Amino acid sequence: MLFASDLDRTLIYSTRFADPNAHPLKSIETKDEAPINYIYEVVLDKLKKLAQKLHFIPVTTRTIQQYQRITLFHQEIVPPYAIVSNGGNILVHGQLDRQWNRHIKKRIDQEALPFAEIWQEFGRLTSPQWLLAQRTADDLFYYFIVQETLVPTAALEELRPWLTASGWSLSMQGRKIYLVPSCLSKWNAVLYIKEKLGLDCKIAAAGDSLLDLCMLEKADYSYLPAHGEAVKALPQNHHKEQQILLTKHQGHLAAAEILDEITALLEA
Repeated sequence: MLFASDLDRTLIYSTRFADPNAHPLKSIETKDEAPINYIYEVVLDKLKKLAQKLHFIPVTTRTIQQYQRITLFHQEIVPPYAIVSNGGNILVHGQLDRQWNRHIKKRIDQEALPFAEIWQEFGRLTSPQWLLAQRTADDLFYYFIVQETLVPTAALEELRPWLTASGWSLSMQGRKIYLVPSCLSKWNAVLYIKEKLGLDCKIAAAGDSLLDLCMLEKADYSYLPAHGEAVKALPQNHHKEQQILLTKHQGHLAAAEILDEITALLEA
């Protein structure tokens, strides 16, 4: 089996969402010498055991640099493959798969409206009151640091159909808003790795955001944490129609629940 899992708010959690009183925590990422992300030790133990039994692939919207900050994947579990930049980049033993990157950039040029034209519409809705910073991610997509409570979510939702028709996806995840070319797909990167490895196996996927839906809707077994952005944004019962398992728990308990479900699949 191949297990493709999102990281932030699926397997690992920031200080904001981690509760040290629930279970022991392990710091797995620092920034400016301060810990910023954790994994619960019980989850780490389950993931270590699973990684020995299947093909585990971290899948994240993080940039290459942001992914490389996670010590977990240098010291505890060292997966041969990692999907970063929301599927735009694949790391093979830590090195960039340039063939895949060239393929994706060509698709973006062919299928997505240039960002300058996207910004003309998106920028009209922005305000210095809520848009705190803008970032370009590995020359592939864009994200914005925002003041959550001031974001005009209704206006952004009205813009979403136009963005979709223009070849772009919008995702709001806490203090970040992502604008990503629709062809930049985590699922396509997973299939590329599966084919490259010559695997004939089932795929399990886990993730909490709308950017993970491409995996969740197409994998053989799919898991959506109950606290996820996708839960709030999707129509009622969408996850049931797509045969996506919504966890009973939230936060780190959702991570443990997902790993228990996949372990049970392997042992069945």
